[in-house]
Amino acid sequence: MRQTEMQKGISLHHPETGIELGKSRAAAYDAVLSTAISRIFLNVTIFLPPIALVAIERVHMMPSNWYLKTLVEAILISGELYLAVPTGIAMFP
Repeated sequence: MRQTEMQKGISLHHPETGIELGKSRAAAYDAVLSTAISRIFLNVTIFLPPIALVAIERVHMMPSNWYLKTLVEAILISGELYLAVPTGIAMFP
């Protein structure tokens, strides 16, 4: 998707004046790589609570009572929203 930037490079600007200093393929490669890694990490952190839910069900530890089952699911979803999503978003460059 970012093939053009990786082949031609991205513009580098002076931090104080904003003048374009040139184009860099190495900077483009680093930018694409860090974005890809952060997106993978976000998906992994978001996918962990559903995996935990499936694991709990497979080992037959899920309560049969509807209220307790809903509580376990709510705790996993809350943990995802409270811990996994912010951790994954913090990885974005």
